[in-house]
Amino acid sequence: MNTTQAVDARLLQKMIVSAALLLDEKKEAINELNVFPVPDGDTGTNMSLTMLFAAKEVEEVENVTIESIGKAFAGGALRGARGNSGVILSQIIRGFVKGLGTNETVDARTVARATKLAVATAYKSVMKPKEGTILTVAKEISNAALSIYKTAADAPTFLKEVIMHGYKVLEQTQNMLPVLKEAGVVDAGGAGLMTILEGAARVILGEVEIEIKRPLKKKSTVAMTKFNTDDITFAYCTEFIVKREDKPYNEAKVKEYLDGIGDSIVVVSDDDYIKVHVHTNDPGNVLSYALKFGALNSVKIENMKEQHTAILEEESKDKFVDKKLGFVSVAAGEGFVDILKSLNVDVIVEGGQTMNPSTEDIIDAIYKTHAEQVILMPNNKNIVLTANQAAKVVEDEIKVIVIPTKSIVESISAMLAYDGTSVDAEAIAADMNEAVDAITTAQITIAVRDTTMNGEEIKEGQYLGILGGEIVSHKPSLEDTFIEVLSKLDQDSDIITIYYGEDIEEKSVAKYQDIVTKAFPQAEVELHAGKQPVYYFIISAE
Repeated sequence: MNTTQAVDARLLQKMIVSAALLLDEKKEAINELNVFPVPDGDTGTNMSLTMLFAAKEVEEVENVTIESIGKAFAGGALRGARGNSGVILSQIIRGFVKGLGTNETVDARTVARATKLAVATAYKSVMKPKEGTILTVAKEISNAALSIYKTAADAPTFLKEVIMHGYKVLEQTQNMLPVLKEAGVVDAGGAGLMTILEGAARVILGEVEIEIKRPLKKKSTVAMTKFNTDDITFAYCTEFIVKREDKPYNEAKVKEYLDGIGDSIVVVSDDDYIKVHVHTNDPGNVLSYALKFGALNSVKIENMKEQHTAILEEESKDKFVDKKLGFVSVAAGEGFVDILKSLNVDVIVEGGQTMNPSTEDIIDAIYKTHAEQVILMPNNKNIVLTANQAAKVVEDEIKVIVIPTKSIVESISAMLAYDGTSVDAEAIAADMNEAVDAITTAQITIAVRDTTMNGEEIKEGQYLGILGGEIVSHKPSLEDTFIEVLSKLDQDSDIITIYYGEDIEEKSVAKYQDIVTKAFPQAEVELHAGKQPVYYFIISAE
């Protein structure tokens, strides 16, 4: 599809980058569609990070063909996928790319058939597909595309009609899921998918000009081993995008300023965005300067000296497997990290509720165990799919068993069930799952948006008590919420463990411990500094 019939590889490359940029621009609006008022790895953010990772891979393709662009797009989406929405999106992309084939161009007929494979792949990736979600929107888009391509006069017409139908389906999602109807919103994942299609269509419709940066040559690790770290004058490779606001901007002066504090300078701008790359010793100064022109997006800062040292260290090691069994856990909060390390978790992936790690992050952690078998604990319902995807990627090399833990305390319980001697991963996983099922977990956080759930009006700023994934308390007082959550736990529990977060002052901890002791006089009460973000308290009862 050029503007009349077919899309070539260069145009497809620009469409993918445009889609990623528009999704990044609209991610906060998509986040606001999330019904659950808890601060988490929101749909818009996770889909945007997934697409930006994939788009970067697409931009760096040197031999540009439909096949090479598709391979980079699918591979980047898979490795960059974050959260459930990101994983589902990566599977949609994977199926779509398979359907494009290896021709020099793709026409509307090929695109329509590719959407059918995209839908089939995505549905297979979800154990219990639910209608009224991104899956429904994708399915109905595909049905429309398979019908419309037969009569559409050209590519713009085809895309416009498909997108119009997609938005109609998106509006209907709030009637498919009671929770969406009660909150008066459409599905966030579906909205993200429509934004991607709209961003891609802008290129064909001539609404945006996308400049593909020249791909960077891959660095030779042989050359790197001969390179002296002391020769690096400016240590920090700093990259970011500025979403331009109505403020004075002179590209020449920006380059002149950056030239005074760094090198390897690239500045590209249009009416909406400024993309900057610079090597400097003071990235904070660069970012502060850039804020004069608008809001920052996609900030990436890398210490090149540390990277070089890491490459040398990695090159000096043989790639080896030195033990039978390893453990990987996702965690946030230095207290929890220390606890998990003390329980012999080999590698801890930084992340959790507001920062869902990518598939690649988890894959890297699996390899770092140097184990033949790995037991992986994601510790968040929004990371379980990502963990499963990571396990699938490495299955030919390492056997990975995912324990579908929904919180860090579940992984603690799982590790406590391990005797430290067995290397039978299947038997160990069975014991761990049993231990996880034996505890009840409650969490206390704060509402980040107004919403209505189960007939209850929840206001932004209220403290939320969550038990078994359901909101059981919402009050203006943290203490009152804490007390009500305790009342919902099994009153015959023998052990109550409280992990307090980074926002709880040490002087108030004893007060909450007294509240638990009075509420459960028969139980053993334990108190630990989890120092976790987002959650004021995480409570386990067994």
